[in-house]
Formats: sequence, C-alpha cells, structure tokens
Amino acid sequence: MVLRPPQTTISLSQLILLEGKRARGIEVAGLDRDLAAWDYETKRVDVFTRVAQAFVEVLRAQEGVALAKGPYDPRRMGGGSGLGPGAGRQGLPCGGDPGPGDSGLRKD
Repeated sequence: MVLRPPQTTISLSQLILLEGKRARGIEVAGLDRDLAAWDYETKRVDVFTRVAQAFVEVLRAQEGVALAKGPYDPRRMGGGSGLGPGAGRQGLPCGGDPGPGDSGLRKD
C-alpha cells in the first residue's frame, strides 16, 4: 500500500467580456430599468383612471338619488353661492353677464 500526501485543488474563474459585451450588458440593464419605469407609470395611470371613473360613478349615483328625492334645491345639494335662488358663479345671474355699470348682484 502506497500512501499519498493529501491534495488540495483550487479553481478560480474570471468572466472576461470581449467584443463590447460589457457595453451591451450596461445598455440592457438601462433598458430594463426604463421598461420597469414605464410599467410603473402605466400602472399609476391605470389606478388614477379607475379612481376617476369610480368618482364619476359616485357623482352619477348621487345625482340620481337627488333627482329621485324631488326638485333641485342648491341648499340641499351643497352647491350654490349662498346668494339665493337664481344666483350663479360669483354672484352673477344665470344666463348672462352683467351689463356696463351692473354688478350682477340683486338688490333686495
């Protein structure tokens, strides 16, 4: 029987990128990052769109309920300017602009 001394084997490896492979790898990584950013933006816009659509549906349902309850009353609807019936935005009567020298405010 022959005794041999113990052996140890060490293996080293180094990836050597040739012919522009490193530059292409950097470009691919940048494109992957851009694609992820666009995916994120697409999902963000999708969520925004769904929320806006849901909001419009809620407004539509609220309007249906208000119409089912009876005639329009700006005090009940939370709208209006507080200037009384027939007053529009900024105190102007609905249906027209004030004439020269007319503020549009009613004098009661």
